[in-house]
Amino acid sequence: MLADDDFRTKYAHARDMGLDAMADDLLDIADDGTNDWGCDSKGNPKPDIDHIRRSALRVDARKWYLAKLAPKKYGDKINHEVGGRDGGPVTFQWAAPEETHSDA
Repeated sequence: MLADDDFRTKYAHARDMGLDAMADDLLDIADDGTNDWGCDSKGNPKPDIDHIRRSALRVDARKWYLAKLAPKKYGDKINHEVGGRDGGPVTFQWAAPEETHSDA
């Protein structure tokens, strides 16, 4: 049993390190402008849209993967707030149930 706990701890730590390494790669991919520009048939510079989109897809795929595997660390922060009318406090008004009369 103790060996399982030790393995579980080491596995979780290794997984976290792998996710952190993937997160570090995001900036490298986003900042790498290699092959973003090419030349048209006349030798004029033109953007390589396919390469730019592929780089964006690589970043988005890694962000999604990180958010799914470690949502507390890499997921979007969601704030749930409940407010009343015009942003004021929530108010409750309880009403007594209506009595029904039957003329039997």
